[in-house]
Parts: sequence; structure tokens; C-alpha cells
Amino acid sequence: MEDRTALCPNPVETLAEVDRWLRGLLEDLPPSPGARAEAAVCTACGVGFRRWVGVASRPRERCLDCRLAGRPARRPRAAENRICCAAPGCTVIFVPAGERNRYCSAECRPSRRLVRCAGTCGRMIGGSPLSLPEGQRMCQPCRRAALSYRVRQPAPPRPAIVCAHPACDAVIEKPTAHQKWCSKTCSDRAPTAKPRNARKNARRRSAPRAASAWQKLRAQVLGEEPNCWVCDQPIDPAIAWPDPMSGSGDHVVPLEAGGAQLDRDNVRAAHMRCNQQRHTEWKRQQRAVRRADLRIA
Repeated sequence: MEDRTALCPNPVETLAEVDRWLRGLLEDLPPSPGARAEAAVCTACGVGFRRWVGVASRPRERCLDCRLAGRPARRPRAAENRICCAAPGCTVIFVPAGERNRYCSAECRPSRRLVRCAGTCGRMIGGSPLSLPEGQRMCQPCRRAALSYRVRQPAPPRPAIVCAHPACDAVIEKPTAHQKWCSKTCSDRAPTAKPRNARKNARRRSAPRAASAWQKLRAQVLGEEPNCWVCDQPIDPAIAWPDPMSGSGDHVVPLEAGGAQLDRDNVRAAHMRCNQQRHTEWKRQQRAVRRADLRIA
């Protein structure tokens, strides 16, 4: 029986050599018809090699051996970025790897060790040596206490005031921020601060009492007037709201124009549809009048 081990003592190395030979053969072939060869220097080992340019992909920066070995490329760094090592007694000038790198080597870089807090607590804390000097590092609670001026301070207490109600002379010793009256009774009896809203407030307060009176007046008008006063057609009592042909009480002078809500002479029977159409037409006329007044002005 033939001994194949003697013919190939190390199959792994042999396969690697074959793969290297095949890749080198492919490197010598142009990747595209328009590609041209040029001499270049490997950025990893500094050895010269031939590469192809004029192709769609970026030109190679490392030789075949460095790519197979996985050696990274050495990027050239600008000389103007060089700085001096920040360690005391070290005069080495180097190019920092990052913006926060200030030391040339691990021997010059100080270790991360515990220091005493410079605040009021005095406990041992850690921290990056790149942040603050050892005598200025503070823990988070001490930093918050030192920056207490950013916290909103409480408002100073108000002096004693007199109740704002005209008929009350009570003195409020410790008033709150917006307190004006000594009690809720004086607050309810106080005159309104906005006279233009007095009519609206009175109507809102009288709404619960006027609701039942309006229902009685509406029923009385529908019983006395069987026909709609707008279209002169009969109103069917069997048709209920919200049907457009149901009965409703229509104010001859609208409430927006100052008409009385519970005046029998100002309320007429009308269909719901006729009532809404008449109200819409009245509002359209009011808008036209306001536009005409603005043009004249």
C-alpha cells in the first residue's frame, strides 16, 4: 500500500500555498478591459507591489500577503496634529489616536483610582483622571448642592393684605400667591372683574331656572298656534324632535339682537327647519351689514 503521507507531509501548508498561488495568478489578470497596472507601496508592510487602477472598486492599498495575513493598513497622519504628552516629566511628541488622548503610552497615562470627594461629604469616589484635578472632583450629590443656584428658589412670603371685598375689612395675615379675599363668601359676593361678561354670566346662572319656564312657554305657543308662522303650514304634534318638521318656538327678535326669551309676544310657533333657516338668514344679513360698515370706515 502506497504511503501518501510521505508525498504530502503537511497538507495544510500545501493547501495554503496552492491558495496563495491561485490568488497571485488572479492578481496578475486585469479585472476589466479598461484597467491599467501601476506600481504601489503596501501601507501595511511597505513592500512594493502591482495593483490595477481604472476599475469601479477602490484601488488596493495592501499587498496580497498582508491581505491574507490580515495586517491592517497604517494610515498616514498629519504632522500638524502632533501634541506633547501631558504626563509630568515626559517630553514625547506624538499623534493622538483620538480627541481625548493626551498621553503617549500606558505608562504615562494615570490609573483610574479612588480619590476623596472635594465636597462636604468627604467620601472616596472614582472618576476619570481626564475630567478634573484630584482636588476638584466631587460626587453627584455634592455637585448638585454646589449648583443649587440653578434650582428655583421659593418665593418670599407676601405681607399682610386687606380683603378685596368693598364691604369687608378683614386682614389676611399670611396670604397665598394669588389670594385676594379672606373667605369663599367674600369671593362669591365680589363684583366681577370683567363687566363685559356680566350679561353672559347672568344668562348662564339663570339657565337652569329658565329651562323649565321655556318648556312651559313653548308648549303654550304650540297649543295656541297650530300653523307655522314662517311657511303657514300645519305643525303635526305627533312629530317629535329632532325631525325637521317638528314644532319649535321661534323668537321674532333673536336673542342675539336683545330679544326677550320668555316674552309671549316674542315667541311664535314654527317648524324646526323653518326656525333654523330663518336664523341662518338673519346671521348672514348681520355679516353683510358688518362688512358694509367696515368698507365705509
